[in-house]
Amino acid sequence: MLVILGLMVCGPAGASAAADMPACRDLAVMARELDAVVEMLDRSGKINEGSALDRNMGELIEGLAVLAEAMDDEDLGLQVEIMRQTWDDMDWKRFKPAIEAAARGFERIYRLHCSY
Repeated sequence: MLVILGLMVCGPAGASAAADMPACRDLAVMARELDAVVEMLDRSGKINEGSALDRNMGELIEGLAVLAEAMDDEDLGLQVEIMRQTWDDMDWKRFKPAIEAAARGFERIYRLHCSY
């Protein structure tokens, strides 16, 4: 399970990011949401329809899509599309590897553009 801890503050690398790059504070929110989803999937193997996580999933997926586009990260973009499709289908067996791969891509971007 990927766990991203701590508050993020934009550092010098963050200043040179693309104009569409979400602010580090927005990435901190996404990090917490990613952690919560991965943790829920580790515990129960699914996300309950209508739960808070389920209701927020669209926003998380859209945020990851914006990040993938801003960073021109095709791998992250592909995982986000798989997440979107499998979330719509509630196919948690395929969703879990996609969100884990997206979380790894997110963490790489986070480390490059924000500092703890």
